[in-house]
Amino acid sequence: MKKELEDLHTDLNNVTVDVRESFAGLTPTQLNWKPALDNWSVGQCFEHLNAAGSGMVRAIEAKTDGTSPTTFYERLPLLPKIFGRVISNAVSPEGQRKIKAPKIFEPTQSDVDDGVVASFLEFQPTIAAAMERCSDPGVIMASPAAAFITYSLLDAFTIVVRHEQRHVLQAKRVMEHTDFPHNMEGI
Repeated sequence: MKKELEDLHTDLNNVTVDVRESFAGLTPTQLNWKPALDNWSVGQCFEHLNAAGSGMVRAIEAKTDGTSPTTFYERLPLLPKIFGRVISNAVSPEGQRKIKAPKIFEPTQSDVDDGVVASFLEFQPTIAAAMERCSDPGVIMASPAAAFITYSLLDAFTIVVRHEQRHVLQAKRVMEHTDFPHNMEGI
């Protein structure tokens, strides 16, 4: 399990570098541009990642520091393996199905603050530090989105990283849209 955590740490670093190179220089207009009313903007992708990442890390840290008591659902033997695999696959970049974000992680605004990418980048070391402090990746935790959903800490970190990869690709697809405001000179 330690090797898997190390690999996730590398993937997390790769996401950080990719985001810095691809999105750090976007203007507020570019961050908030949407291809359609029911699609997310680049900024909303990052607002969602910021909410989901901080929620997951709070839950992970509560489990690792002992402030989160073991729940009934965390004691059920088969659920964590099933949920961990299903959710990891669902949020992976290869996942083809569009998934509705849990209400607590939905972007709250259509006009996203232009510091949203910087906030994402500033939070990445917190995720990395939580991975480094994880002494037992097999510990079971409850999802911050729904208490009956449980998975291992290793699965939780996998979900965080794969989820980031998925939405970074989504944000890149927004930027690849033919109507995306690429030339922002003079604005």
